[in-house]
Amino acid sequence: MNRVTGISYVTSPLSEYIGSHIYEILGYDVHKTILGICNDGKRNKVVCACKDFIKDDTNEILIPYTALRNDTNPLIMERNDKSVLSASNINEIIFQLEHNTILGSISEAKERF
Repeated sequence: MNRVTGISYVTSPLSEYIGSHIYEILGYDVHKTILGICNDGKRNKVVCACKDFIKDDTNEILIPYTALRNDTNPLIMERNDKSVLSASNINEIIFQLEHNTILGSISEAKERF
């Protein structure tokens, strides 16, 4: 993989792949991942493909975390007004998992995170 231009061990796709497989080895239920190389027309990029885990017969859809952060819970709305939201701030993510009306209703979401 070192022969592919622009690749380093700190790339996000590698982290996703390795992290998922470490947790799987430890016995956690994780999404299935495979590594690949994709050419975007300019260069080859390492990518991590995740198996679609949504069942076709349930009419489920995947909603990005960033969309779920906009919640109607007064505690969260107040935080939105203060512009303290950050998708990568661990304290904010934990707050969302505890108080967000959608994320807070997901069984074991905080523990799994």
